[in-house]
Amino acid sequence: PYSTPVYVVTNQDLPGGVDMPPTVEMDDFSDEFINGVTTVTVRWNPPRDPNGVITQYNVEFVAISTNFPRPLREKRQNAPAVQEACIMGGAGNVNRSISVPGTQTSATLEGLTADSTYEFRVQGETMIGLGPFSEPQSFTTPEFVPTEPRDVTVQYLNSSSLEITWNHPLCDYGARTNYTVMHEPLAGSVDPIGEVGMPGNPAVLDTDTTSLIITELTPNTNYSITVYANTSAGRGDSSIEVNQTDEDIPQVVTNLDIASEDNPNPAFRNNVIVQLTWTAPSLR
Repeated sequence: PYSTPVYVVTNQDLPGGVDMPPTVEMDDFSDEFINGVTTVTVRWNPPRDPNGVITQYNVEFVAISTNFPRPLREKRQNAPAVQEACIMGGAGNVNRSISVPGTQTSATLEGLTADSTYEFRVQGETMIGLGPFSEPQSFTTPEFVPTEPRDVTVQYLNSSSLEITWNHPLCDYGARTNYTVMHEPLAGSVDPIGEVGMPGNPAVLDTDTTSLIITELTPNTNYSITVYANTSAGRGDSSIEVNQTDEDIPQVVTNLDIASEDNPNPAFRNNVIVQLTWTAPSLR
């Protein structure tokens, strides 16, 4: 006859590899950015062979590249340094990691830079130790608005025109689409009649343009001049310069009129009073 059955439980072992979904869904990205930084939620499937109770999952992630800055002339020499300054943690930085409970098969990765490509991998852990990491999966974060254009300067050409120049933003956070330049008089200034760059008629310039001549300004008037860079995500931070145009010689007096009458004072009976009137010149 058979003996009485004996039941045994094998010891736990290191877990098998984690099964990864093929992609990270765009819906998993946060819609909110703070200074070009966002979050993403990644998901995975448990190991086919857990070999025990999964106590936690460890998620490692690292920035492998950023899609900015673009290869513009002023940045070709220092593009790696610019990437390091703009991307959270620096491109190619050491892996960052977080851990979540073994009952959880998703994690939120924080501090991710816009318009950058990341890799992440996941490993399971039992009380015995760590399992193998999954194959790395990559994703690219959405674009964000750029930082402000740098080094804005104004050079006066004459009392009614000036040239504004600037350098590209330090961090584009996306594919720059154009620049917007606006100018307007400050409170208390006379209304200008400039043709380009007014709030209702901003000057839109291509991505490589870093200067603009603004004409037909009012002399001796304070102007606020604003430069924005734009991506598909919208208008970025502004760089503002406040400047006053030079004074100029006045325009011609108009509507000059002469009126005369006899002097009513008997002491000056033979004198005539002459009165001059005119319209003050415009400020242009």
